[in-house]
Amino acid sequence: MYVSDWKGYELSLSLLYNVRSAEGDCDFEKIESNEGVYIANVYDSEKVHHMRTYGNKKEASLHDLSAFKKTVISYDNGANWHIIKAPTLVSEK
Repeated sequence: MYVSDWKGYELSLSLLYNVRSAEGDCDFEKIESNEGVYIANVYDSEKVHHMRTYGNKKEASLHDLSAFKKTVISYDNGANWHIIKAPTLVSEK
């Protein structure tokens, strides 16, 4: 994903390894109730690199990497991204 400057002219890379569907749709959502807040699912680049480099000699395709997904959030229009940690305790009701 890329973000633009305030004029909309210069683009900067904001987020790599977005999770996409087979049709190419990006797993990315704008939170309408909070301006500048976005949530996306991405592949963990370190784990993907490690699997491709030190794995079982089979190149990892992004479709086989569902275990390497993480959810990230940006509060500043995509300038910075933070991992959303999964809850440690799940309540069943």
